[in-house]
Amino acid sequence: MGDVNLHRREHHAWAAPALLKGFIVTVLIAYAVGGFLTELRPPLQERELIPLFSWFIFHTVPKGSRPFAVLIGEYDGRPLEPPLLFSEAGGIVSDPRSSQAADLFQHWGSSLLAGDAASAEALRRMFESSFLHRPARYDLIQTSYDPVERWRSGRYAIERRWPYAFDETRP
Repeated sequence: MGDVNLHRREHHAWAAPALLKGFIVTVLIAYAVGGFLTELRPPLQERELIPLFSWFIFHTVPKGSRPFAVLIGEYDGRPLEPPLLFSEAGGIVSDPRSSQAADLFQHWGSSLLAGDAASAEALRRMFESSFLHRPARYDLIQTSYDPVERWRSGRYAIERRWPYAFDETRP
């Protein structure tokens, strides 16, 4: 009798992992099929079907983006070679990953393009007082890049450039 119980325990020990593996495989296959169906069925293309989604996201990413950024060429009397984007200038400026700074750059650049000099000047002063604490030479730039290429290589093109200098003693 001892052998029979031992045999049953081995059978149950083997059956549970097999059932779990089968369940996991079934769920993953169903999830994959559901994800593909969100892409294939037109009524589902316009909205997400939580928790299913399509994996074909890169064909919906815009081919190019043209955001504004600040490129710092000199900080506290030291030239930066090569110049650094504000978002990559950790240790030089305060809070380089700030979403407020990124939003400010977009409004600032839009003001310049619209010819609103007063608004652009106010935004420039706000940037300098909030994020630059030493003298600096920098450019507000409008960049152009493919998001996937930028993610892979870090490359971008400069479409427009507005040079500035910040001196903390200036009123």
